[in-house]
Amino acid sequence: YNAAVLAYGQTGSGKTHTMLGPGYDGNALRPGESGDAGILPRILNELFDAIRASESAKFEYVVRASFIEIYRELVKDLLNPGIVKERESLKIRTDEARGIHLPQATEVPINSVDDAMNTLKIGSDHRRTAETGSNARSSRSHSIFLVTVMKHNTETKAT
Repeated sequence: YNAAVLAYGQTGSGKTHTMLGPGYDGNALRPGESGDAGILPRILNELFDAIRASESAKFEYVVRASFIEIYRELVKDLLNPGIVKERESLKIRTDEARGIHLPQATEVPINSVDDAMNTLKIGSDHRRTAETGSNARSSRSHSIFLVTVMKHNTETKAT
């Protein structure tokens, strides 16, 4: 399955608040801690709950995350900003098995909501920002936090 959650709007309209929750500083609220948890922590919590509920000796799950930025038509890796030169872009590829993908993008294993939110914090620190009239730390780019879940059948080795 593929899914996407998009937040779109002008500076100061609440995109970060909606996606991550109030006062995001890398320690986003988790569902159950407050009714104010953002969409991303809620989705990740549901994802890891579903994985825990369906784990068995027959199946194992591998969850990885990438975080990229699109700025001035260049695609950059926020988890490894030096992977491509300043005026170069990550390569975008497509194939039948993976669909559209970025083979150069850094993928890190995540095993919990905390792992994912820490990965998001690391990448967020590399985003391009500038002050605007309505926001002291407004992003000047678009970012995409990619979560990939692979389910492996340990008996048949199928993915």
